Amino acid sequence: TTTTTTTSPPPSSDALPSRLCDRASVTISTEQELLAFRNAGCTVLRGSLTIQQLQFPGSSLPNSGLALQEIEGQLLVQATRGLRFGQLLPELQAVGTGLPASSSAVGLQLSGNVALTFGSGRSSLQGVVGLVQHGRVVVADYCAQAAELQSGWWALQPHVLLTHSVQSTGCVACHMLAVGDGCYSQHAGSGEVVCAVADGGVVSSLAQVQALAGRNCTWLVGGSGLALQRLSSAVTEAALVAALGRVRQVSGLVHISDNQHLVGLDCLRQLQRAGGGILIRNNRGLVDARLPALAADVAVQVADNPHLCPEGYPRGTAPCNQVRLQQTLQLTVSAGSNLTSTDASFLAGALGQALRSYAQSTNSSGGSSGSNSSGVVAGALANISLADLQLQETTSDSREVLLTSYISPEARQLSTYSSSSSS
Repeated sequence: TTTTTTTSPPPSSDALPSRLCDRASVTISTEQELLAFRNAGCTVLRGSLTIQQLQFPGSSLPNSGLALQEIEGQLLVQATRGLRFGQLLPELQAVGTGLPASSSAVGLQLSGNVALTFGSGRSSLQGVVGLVQHGRVVVADYCAQAAELQSGWWALQPHVLLTHSVQSTGCVACHMLAVGDGCYSQHAGSGEVVCAVADGGVVSSLAQVQALAGRNCTWLVGGSGLALQRLSSAVTEAALVAALGRVRQVSGLVHISDNQHLVGLDCLRQLQRAGGGILIRNNRGLVDARLPALAADVAVQVADNPHLCPEGYPRGTAPCNQVRLQQTLQLTVSAGSNLTSTDASFLAGALGQALRSYAQSTNSSGGSSGSNSSGVVAGALANISLADLQLQETTSDSREVLLTSYISPEARQLSTYSSSSSS
């Protein structure tokens, strides 16, 4: 039995009057049944709706879609061909509103549909999934494209399962979690650890780096991607490796910019894919940006990195000829004074002592630099000059003095050494 009541229309000038259809379930398997349901003009269905075994476009199917705005029960669409979701249900705004809030039942299931397509906005794959108020969502046998999965929204909703076989659906690739021939939005056997990034994906402070460490993330989703920007001098390369060293995929853009102390990208040595590409710009000390695992089709843009040579680009073959070592010291001087040769000598001596101490500790512990340490120290000190000193005013009564020297690629480990002294 179908009862129809008329209520005030929603506050939209072109909205249809609301018609409540109080039926426990409606199953549509033929063109005639679809026409009959359309002509009933239901905008709210009290029960569940199943649409199955229809082929679109059909000879007698209506040109306009159903008027349904709300389905209180489940929506099941299965074994159809050529269905355009947004064309069939253009007004749909909510599904599963009558299901219990804690329900583990399926609120929306789309399965076995051939040539199913989604639109944009509310009719997009993400939009349709978002219509479900209560209950689980299962979208099976639909080959989701990379553009539909941007930002990794699918991994942040444990009640949603998107799954398809790569071969049987004719997909070129899996853009979610691959397990054998299957592609999944959730799968314990995938070997992936999907992590949502906070703060819009921006990582700059030691606290933000440490928040990622220990989670063993292999896939970063959420925000606009991953942004290593203006990294604090307290962030060491070892800390970055601990946080990002296992990451293989980032759902959005990998943006590395405006860093003073970042020398290399060892922390991203496992990175294979970045959905929004990679941008490396304005990193003052970067000399090795190689990403050996990066897929060939990932877009890369590199610009304004003064010490990065082409060989050290993400797809480069070798580190640049010189590795930059940065030593930051605080020198307290009056606001208007100039750096004197005496100050420069002090800074050179401080750096030299730091290098010697590092070389001695490495030798005594059997480190990798070995007998080359003395030569490295001598070469570094020989290259120190007033031209290597750059002043940056930080407060009215002190200046941060960045002393830069150059060491050979074999002594790359020295680039991670840092200390601070004052005078």
